[in-house]
Order: sequence, then structure tokens, then C-alpha cells
Amino acid sequence: MAGDTPKDPVALWREMVVQWEQGVNAMATQVMSTGEFSREMNRMMGVSVRMQKTMQEMLARYFDALNLPTKDDFKGLGERLLSMEEQMIRMTATLERLAASDDPPLHAPPRVARTKRFRGKEATKS
Repeated sequence: MAGDTPKDPVALWREMVVQWEQGVNAMATQVMSTGEFSREMNRMMGVSVRMQKTMQEMLARYFDALNLPTKDDFKGLGERLLSMEEQMIRMTATLERLAASDDPPLHAPPRVARTKRFRGKEATKS
């Protein structure tokens, strides 16, 4: 016994964890490869999706009754704001480009000479 060196407890622990993982992986692979497991998982996913949809519909009705916006309302509002912001960016870029050029734009309508003068209320009464 004097010649035996003590084993590393961390190495023993590591080996035990590796063997445990291998056993669990083998068992899980065997269970998951069956058709019954696949059918049950599919059924459970269907139940989960239906529950989520039902909950969303219930919350939408609840928020509607309280006259509060829903998540979809905020999402739609955000999309509209983003679209308006993009349009404003394009308009600003166009205005800056036009302001930087010295020539009038080619597509601008010609200015109409104003020959009539507005005389006010007194001129219309007489």
C-alpha cells in the first residue's frame, strides 16, 4: 500500500460525469428514435400552439374591452412610423440636393406672372 499513489479526485469525478453523459445520451437517442415519441412531441407542440393562439385572442378581446392597444397595434404603429421616417429622410436628401445645385430643377413648373392684385373687402363691395 505504501507504493500506491492516491488518485486525483477531480479526474475520478470527470470520468464519472463522462460515463453518466454517455448513458443518458444513449437512452435519449433510443427513446427519441421511436415513432411514439415523435407523435407525442408533435401532439404536444400542437397543443402548445393552440394554447398560445387562444391566449392571444383572449388578451386581444380583453384589451379591446378596456380600449387599450395590443401588441399588434403597437407593431403596426411602429411600421407606419418607420415608413414615414424613411420618406422624410428621402425628402430631406432631395431638398438638400436641390438646395446645393445652382440651377433650378428641370421638372419644376414655370412660374406664372401674377397680374391681378388683391384689393381687399372694400373693392368687392363697390
